[in-house]
Amino acid sequence: SKYPNILRYLRPFTPVNIMERNTLGYLEEEEIIDVNNMTPTNIEISPKTIDFGTVGADSILTAKFFVINTGSEMLIIQSLNADCICTSAVIDKIAATPGDSIVVILTMNTKGKEGDNNVYASFMANTKEVEHKLRLRVRVENKLDM
Repeated sequence: SKYPNILRYLRPFTPVNIMERNTLGYLEEEEIIDVNNMTPTNIEISPKTIDFGTVGADSILTAKFFVINTGSEMLIIQSLNADCICTSAVIDKIAATPGDSIVVILTMNTKGKEGDNNVYASFMANTKEVEHKLRLRVRVENKLDM
């Protein structure tokens, strides 16, 4: 294969939405990520929850999370999914070397929301605990008294 060894786990249309092209490039369709069969690494997520406080209806909220590879193996993100259609989730790359990080951006539209809301995005990675959750917390009010 013309790709480095780690790239054999990836394919072009993984369940994640890549924000921008990275050095991984295009890969063969049959090359599928399966983090359950990979050597686990350690990560640190900063922050795990972002609280936007109180906002008005029809607000667009954007939050940035960092997934830092604190282990000694390559970190691979298999999938990234938000639990609500009001929220999109994107990452800047699929893989991170030890010491490097992956940026996860969640964008939430509060249209049609009221009161306290918690929205979660989960991702799967080659870590001891395979699934991880990120949380957005917000209180939506129709009219703000400022």
